[in-house]
Amino acid sequence: MAVWFYYKVCSGEKIVLFMDEYSVRSNISNPSCELVAFDRGQLINMGFTFVKHSPYRLRSYGVLQVLRKRYERGINDFEISYEIMPLAGTLPIFFILIVGILLSILIVAFENIYFYFYEDDNAKPINVVYLQSSEDYELYKRLTLLKKTNTFFSLLIFKSYNQTFMNLCENPRGNDFNLFFNTRMLVVCKYFDHRPVINVYEWYSLHPNETIIDHFAIWKNATLIISTKSNLWERRRSFKNITLKVTAVKSNARSNKNKRLHGLMASLLMTIAEVANFKIDIQEPEDFYGVQDLTTKKWNGVIGKLANNETDIGLGEFTPTKSRLEVTDFSDPVITSPLKYYIKKPDKHILHWSMYYKALGQTVGYVLISIILILPPIISYLELSRRNMHDSRKISNSYLNIFIDCYFDVFGILCKMPLNNNWTHYNPLSQFVVPDSSSLLSIYIWLHVLAYALFIIYSGILTSYLAVFIPYLPFNTMEEFLMDGRYKLAIIKNTSYLELLRDTDEKASGILLDENDLPTYSSQGIEMVCAEKIVLFMDHYSVTNNQTNPPCELMAFAQSLQVSMALAFTKNSPYVDYFNYYLRILNSRGLIQHLMKSFKRRSESVNMTYEPVRLYNALPIFLVLIKGMLFYEIMPLAGTLPIFFILIVGILLSILIVAFENIHLP
Repeated sequence: MAVWFYYKVCSGEKIVLFMDEYSVRSNISNPSCELVAFDRGQLINMGFTFVKHSPYRLRSYGVLQVLRKRYERGINDFEISYEIMPLAGTLPIFFILIVGILLSILIVAFENIYFYFYEDDNAKPINVVYLQSSEDYELYKRLTLLKKTNTFFSLLIFKSYNQTFMNLCENPRGNDFNLFFNTRMLVVCKYFDHRPVINVYEWYSLHPNETIIDHFAIWKNATLIISTKSNLWERRRSFKNITLKVTAVKSNARSNKNKRLHGLMASLLMTIAEVANFKIDIQEPEDFYGVQDLTTKKWNGVIGKLANNETDIGLGEFTPTKSRLEVTDFSDPVITSPLKYYIKKPDKHILHWSMYYKALGQTVGYVLISIILILPPIISYLELSRRNMHDSRKISNSYLNIFIDCYFDVFGILCKMPLNNNWTHYNPLSQFVVPDSSSLLSIYIWLHVLAYALFIIYSGILTSYLAVFIPYLPFNTMEEFLMDGRYKLAIIKNTSYLELLRDTDEKASGILLDENDLPTYSSQGIEMVCAEKIVLFMDHYSVTNNQTNPPCELMAFAQSLQVSMALAFTKNSPYVDYFNYYLRILNSRGLIQHLMKSFKRRSESVNMTYEPVRLYNALPIFLVLIKGMLFYEIMPLAGTLPIFFILIVGILLSILIVAFENIHLP
């Protein structure tokens, strides 16, 4: 019996077995599934059955416990057979092990090849060099020609009996070790005369033939005492009045006779120049930021000058790209701005005809049309039913005439017009024309409530449309722009915009203007947008800040990725870290934000004429404001459901009234 129950429970049917634990454990030798107990009932006893007061009952000598353990099976002691794992089952494990070994070998080989002299590694090595003779000095001098000293940390220890050689420790000649401004080199002068104090110097250079020495620390009684608490760039704050060549883009080089640059980047550069004590040699400005010729692989513009080491700093809003980073370095981002698609903003507030029905929304409009089409037949039926009960009245029973009258009644109520037909009369108390029938009167009342509620809401929404004007554009999304076909896309010539456009949207690059027709400066691009059917792909900062008096207002209808803008330097320039340090200081103190606000053009400065508003022009708006409620979104269908519910209730009540009149009235 227990086997049959086991079979029913394990067969997949939704059955719960109520049985004692001993039978579950002992009576089934090879169960087909595992059972789990989730609740416990009362305790029961099981044993032999004898006659009443039988003398043959077993005494408790422990025999029962021994037998119970022999025959009782544990819940989890099923006879499960285990197979030996074949080789195929271990193949994935061995495959993972082999792949890991191969990757380890490749990583070791890669490190040996590329990371031995990897210049851009943040974890720079420390070279400790003992110089004990002039031969050691010359050998290390030749080594610094092979490896730039600003790519690692150096600790030079001069130790010799030769006093002439030891003089090089405190008075080096020229720039024998090819030091740079950002070289991190400490020099220890250790004499054999057991001096109590050992000086530690810091070496770097600003000129090709000069080594600058700063006292860094002393070694006294086995203790290093640092003589300054300033960090690296504060210790090297002064550029010793050196001259740095700066090349700007013409859009940023609005210089006067004194060659004073203009713009946010120029202000930051001049601020750092005053702090660092260096001169700015303004080079002839370039027309372009710089792009790479795909055939010759050469760069033009400011990037080309930086790549050829013809200038030290590129002044302008340079966007770091993958190709530019191969030939130049950039400072930390100063400006972050989104790339947008700009179109000319309409000069006049043109009210499109669709604005009048967009105020309520498309779904609500469909419901109103349905009411106008459905209610006249219902009202006509109610009127015909009323006339059939009052044949004594000599009124024409033409259904067509009644339907036309009902249609004009419904349309007139929604337009807030008075009723005027054959079955209405003038009520001097209410001073309104009302129907004779109580059923028609109820449905007309509910329809009036609906009409007034919709009119109030519609007036408020339409007023908000007129007060908060949104210009009507020929397209509002990128997909609509690509499908329009009337507008062409323009970018600034020889800038990173073309590379960014191809990376983000290849379809848009297909409607780009010819290269000869592209504008050279941002001001030319804005003028083209204002004069022709042109869409300009440009960053928001350049559009809103670099133009003082634009001929028209631009409006963005789509946005691309965010770009960063920074100063440009020659590749491996020793001044990048210094500029980054002081840019962070200026940013933390809010000076960059202050400069950005000072150069930001107000959007209201566009040359637009506004006519004064007369009192009679504002009267309709004041009337609507008094009568309506202001909403700033299109009213959805859910907002009108209570009103339509009231109308439906009114129709049902009218039908019930007609039925009541047909039954009870003679």
